[in-house]
Amino acid sequence: MSHIGVADFLDSAAAADSNSGWALYGYSSLDGTVMVSRNSGKTRSTGAALAARYLTVDAVIPETVSATTEGGFAVSRDGGVTFELVDGSPALHLIATVPGDDPGLVGIGLDESVSAPTSESAGVR
Repeated sequence: MSHIGVADFLDSAAAADSNSGWALYGYSSLDGTVMVSRNSGKTRSTGAALAARYLTVDAVIPETVSATTEGGFAVSRDGGVTFELVDGSPALHLIATVPGDDPGLVGIGLDESVSAPTSESAGVR
């Protein structure tokens, strides 16, 4: 995914948003910010700046965006505008949201271990 003529996205995530179509998030190669669109890409805004490795978005609550960063696991509850590091979370390289009745995350650690932190321990939902 890219912002044509402006930046490539090193990572991107999307979730259906019942209010506006699709919530789209892209990690910009240009300046290390999260680009945000809450209307299926018709308009974009610049979100938080962070050194992200990977992004994922909650399929049920599209304002909740998770990221792996150099400083640890981070969560945004305001649609990528700000991120907070989650104390005590495992150092992860890749993450994915797990939908369903018991939502959460699954990730691959820097040591190649598989981790499935609970929603509460990961600071999600």
